Amino acid sequence: MQSDGRMINCPKLGVYIPKDFVQSRRFPVNLGGSISALHTPKQIVNVELFSEMFMATFNQNTQVVIFNKTSRVVACIDLQGLYLDTGSHIVRTVDFAIFPRLEWSDRIADIYQQNQKIIPKKLIFSGLDSDGCAYVMIYDRAREKASSVYIFEQAKGQITALKYGPYDNGHIVVGFDTGVIAILDSIKLQKLFERQIFEANTRVQCITFDPTNLVIASTDDGEVVSLSLLENKVKYMYLDIGENQFVTVQ
Repeated sequence: MQSDGRMINCPKLGVYIPKDFVQSRRFPVNLGGSISALHTPKQIVNVELFSEMFMATFNQNTQVVIFNKTSRVVACIDLQGLYLDTGSHIVRTVDFAIFPRLEWSDRIADIYQQNQKIIPKKLIFSGLDSDGCAYVMIYDRAREKASSVYIFEQAKGQITALKYGPYDNGHIVVGFDTGVIAILDSIKLQKLFERQIFEANTRVQCITFDPTNLVIASTDDGEVVSLSLLENKVKYMYLDIGENQFVTVQ
């Protein structure tokens, strides 16, 4: 913030800070016995918020910690030694962990979970495996294992941005430090789209959405690219079947 209180642009976060912004509170997170003493996390890499709960990942670590606004740890997930497939791919780091929920969702199920402060049964993780390949995983908390995994080729680089959206049924949008963006479906993690949108040595720093259909990606240097997913959507016809009821036909 400028000394004269003027608003300043923060390109890395993509937000503006008003002159009257103040920190409401600051607290240490008491990890206590929830974290293995063998590899206690140190530096936080990413934090996500859902229903007054925070989910944090740590530098060069396989742990994900979920805590509430009073700093109490409500869940700790450790993927150390987890096999991503039947081969040699084992989780080495978890760099990003996100909730599979839209920021502007008004679905009844999402509102209920927020009001009841319920952690979703499935979470989305990404990081590097033991072969240095980037992966995206849908993690099932009840079964304590991955329900779907997509492993990218090593040349794709490291994942630097991960986002869920822009539609209700979701896509998983992945940005890499090689300027590539990829889009996976949120059920089986099948690849729907991939494109080199920035130069090969430029990292995708931030991904956000226009709620209608646009995926917007940016870099540290201020480059911005927007992509539309409408052209990839299936065309539907709406049929009136009477009594004010309608069906969709592909």
